[in-house]
Amino acid sequence: MNSVEPRPQLQHSHTTYINIICFFLMLFFGFVGGMLPMYGYWQNISWELANASFITGCVLSSVQLADKKWLIPSAGFVLISISFIGFFTLIPCDTPEKIQEVAKNVILIIPSMIMISSYRPFPVWVRFFGFVACVPYVMILVLAKSEIKQEYFQLLLGFGYFLIEVTAVSWGIYFLKILKADRKK
Repeated sequence: MNSVEPRPQLQHSHTTYINIICFFLMLFFGFVGGMLPMYGYWQNISWELANASFITGCVLSSVQLADKKWLIPSAGFVLISISFIGFFTLIPCDTPEKIQEVAKNVILIIPSMIMISSYRPFPVWVRFFGFVACVPYVMILVLAKSEIKQEYFQLLLGFGYFLIEVTAVSWGIYFLKILKADRKK
């Protein structure tokens, strides 16, 4: 009788490939959404697909790290997934109030980046880049009570989202490099 137990190395391999695909899909759908007419149906769908891809990639990263006993960065990936549910539910960000609500997710993004940065196999610059990606959201929170025009909030929000996308792709690339290094052992 054949065993139905999963093979851990094969599981890690599949998880790594799926999460890098998810992170690239986030970048792709985020870019496509940015090219579409603002607040249009297809832009919203594209951005929802981007967020769904990111959440999926982060959950897979969390499971993979937990399996390798990296519990703190694993929890960071769960926490950042939760914060992106806020992005997911507030699309379209067509009012100052919604933009401020999205920016409040930075309260969860910052501790999640701190936890993710405890994953030592990531190079320092990748860990640091995650913190840089939080800066536009912090700026939105600080500027929320000012009389600044909504266009500036949109610019900061878009720039912050792009930085998160690049950070996610970097995570995926390094997960792939780590997988290849583990295979050589």
